[in-house]
Amino acid sequence: MHTDFSIFRDFPITDSHEHIESREDVRKTIESYRAIFSFFGYDRILLLACHDLLDRPVDPTCSLKCLFVKMALSPKLYAFAGLQHTYDERDTAEEYLRQIRSAWEMGFDGFKMLEGKPGLRVKTGQALCSEIYEPMFAYAEQKQIPITLHATDPAYFWDPPEEEKENMRRLGWLIEPGWPSRHEIFTEIDTVMQRHPRLRLVIAHLMCDYEDVREATRFLESYPNTGYDLTACESEYTIASQAPEAWREFFLRFADRLYFGTDMDNPSPDEESIRHTWGYTSNCLSRTYLESTEDFERHGVRYRSLRLPDDVIRKIYHDNFVTRLNERPRRVDVQAFRDACQKLLENMEEDAAESDYVKLDRINLRYMIDRIS
Repeated sequence: MHTDFSIFRDFPITDSHEHIESREDVRKTIESYRAIFSFFGYDRILLLACHDLLDRPVDPTCSLKCLFVKMALSPKLYAFAGLQHTYDERDTAEEYLRQIRSAWEMGFDGFKMLEGKPGLRVKTGQALCSEIYEPMFAYAEQKQIPITLHATDPAYFWDPPEEEKENMRRLGWLIEPGWPSRHEIFTEIDTVMQRHPRLRLVIAHLMCDYEDVREATRFLESYPNTGYDLTACESEYTIASQAPEAWREFFLRFADRLYFGTDMDNPSPDEESIRHTWGYTSNCLSRTYLESTEDFERHGVRYRSLRLPDDVIRKIYHDNFVTRLNERPRRVDVQAFRDACQKLLENMEEDAAESDYVKLDRINLRYMIDRIS
């Protein structure tokens, strides 16, 4: 795996899959993304809001922080809002429709759904094709709102080595008995797309389908408005390396519908911290896998690189992103943003909870309100 960026091909590169995961002062988060832009030389970054990552307390401020970072780093940073749940009777079709409409009118560039991840799929108790999501998907199709969906998980999450199970359970990754299968979740997505064929849907992590190029192909053949972001974990590249010719053919055939991504979060804004993130490893591993003209090894594992030509690399790194989300991010309705921050702050101040997270959320909301007043 190459770690010298000067070796990689000299194209503009955009990361289509980054998150705010660390709950911290939003000013530090802005500096983190300034550092990420500088360190990797990114042309653009897409922040995907995820309010419930399963292994930590829900962050009700995540979407608003993503939009604030977008405003601070405009015009190079884009932001997708995330769907929020209360896990009670307040979760309704009308509420989810209100959320996506509000986000779009506020100036988000699209919508992120983690609801296809089995742990969250179980927590919500709703299939992706449930009627509760129907008005939201219909609105997204009508307005042509881009959606990035996390769909299912890698196959080994259903049957990992015994020694890994406890840590995977802690992270919300382990698939417990009785949870939906990969096939069930794939079928739910098919149902959504059959109902809404014009939905602009990108499936994150190549639908965690690096072990089955035929299924990945079937999905793109069936639904012309869909695509994949290529964010992958290390084991998935190992699996894909078992069929390099088939995957190279797939990448060449669907070059217009694939997007580079790393799953980078917001580390401390210094080079040493960035080098210790999965986002750094993912960047180097992905680019070596896509670009290299030679096979390579990492930790004793042999990888079969795809040896993709320049025109395909440029599409995956840059051109497809611009086609999907335009040269510049959407304009933010600053007053609507401020009102949303103020409303959330008022709701939180009525809450007697005084955890460190809640205190920090309040500090961030007050800061964001003050900065745009």
